[in-house]
Amino acid sequence: MNRGMLPIADLHTHPLLPMYYFGKDLKTRHRPARFFPYTPLGTHIDIPRLQESGVKLIVCCVYALNRGIRRNCFEVAKDQIRLFETWVQENSGLIGHAKSPAEIDSILASGRIVAVLSLEGGHHVAGDVDHLKYFRDAGIFYITLVHFMNSAVAESSLMRNISPEPPLRPFGRDLIAAMDRLGIVSDVAHCSEAAFWKVLEIAKIPPIYSHGGAQFLCRHHRNLTDDQGRALAQKGGLVGVILYPGYLRRGALKGTVTDVVRHLEHWVKVIGPEAIAIGSDMNGVMVLKDVFDYSQMPLLQEAVVTEFGETLARKILFDNTLDYMKRVWTQSSSPLDSTRYGS
Repeated sequence: MNRGMLPIADLHTHPLLPMYYFGKDLKTRHRPARFFPYTPLGTHIDIPRLQESGVKLIVCCVYALNRGIRRNCFEVAKDQIRLFETWVQENSGLIGHAKSPAEIDSILASGRIVAVLSLEGGHHVAGDVDHLKYFRDAGIFYITLVHFMNSAVAESSLMRNISPEPPLRPFGRDLIAAMDRLGIVSDVAHCSEAAFWKVLEIAKIPPIYSHGGAQFLCRHHRNLTDDQGRALAQKGGLVGVILYPGYLRRGALKGTVTDVVRHLEHWVKVIGPEAIAIGSDMNGVMVLKDVFDYSQMPLLQEAVVTEFGETLARKILFDNTLDYMKRVWTQSSSPLDSTRYGS
């Protein structure tokens, strides 16, 4: 990290996608992905660009395809977690895997980058809440409850209002209750608005919205309304702003860091500066013309400092995420009730 550069925490990234599905070795520098919406022929994140990024805390998502795959998504998730652990071990001089806030502090104090795991989609639980104990022990910080497809957990924003089932399914309610007991955060990104409100109603741990934009600036089913943003902030959650142009300006295939700053400005006015973070979705989607991979993340840092000043910029870029983790991320030892959730 360059001297004097503010640290960055990134709530949502996908380095495991090219590693697991396309056999990419991220120890070496690759070409950035520049084609819409995502290309396996290039990547946004690898070890050389991570070193140049200024990112000091990176949340790496596990993602198994939830349609058209023969293997159980729980087994695929375990494979990806083992791959992540190998990647961290092979680069242990640079990265440390944190499974708790105390481990985050220890890794930061050693001068290394903190890597944290998450799951994108409740389908990884594969219909069995008892699988959560494995994920808790593996260090999963949050679970994005649903992805683009409706599932046994919840209704997605893309497929809203097409099913007679409730937006938060009965299994989803049980899943969130178990996550609360085990200290795993609920992520409402990709939830329909109806499912979002049900999650906020029942979740005890303040949820997050890991990656997306503001409906006020870009009308898109994936973005949050101002009322949703306010409610999430009032509950103590976080709103992560994405670097995907399509969620920043309606219909945009290209965008710049100015678009990100517009959404940050909006959320500062609507929900205040303490509930905002960055969730880039690098390696998951097409990103910006200027911040086109992790080596360009210093441009994001510079733009945020220029707009908000160093004190507020540090909150947005890093401190809010770290403070949230220290406040809500626990390692509960409460056993699951197998009579309620199944064996």
